[in-house]
Amino acid sequence: MEFGPDTCRGDPIFQIVAKIHRIVPDVLREQGKAKNPWPDVDAVSDASLCHYGMKEYYL
Repeated sequence: MEFGPDTCRGDPIFQIVAKIHRIVPDVLREQGKAKNPWPDVDAVSDASLCHYGMKEYYL
């Protein structure tokens, strides 16, 4: 999350991911439903890759 705000500031996908990163851990802690309440790091890296034009995913 340190890289994104400087490079993807106006990107709507990154803005959603940043909000999720800020809000979800507290919600999960309140519900007691997660051992590790932090969102998956893949969401942040995928938002950055999408910002730079990598929009195809291969499994």
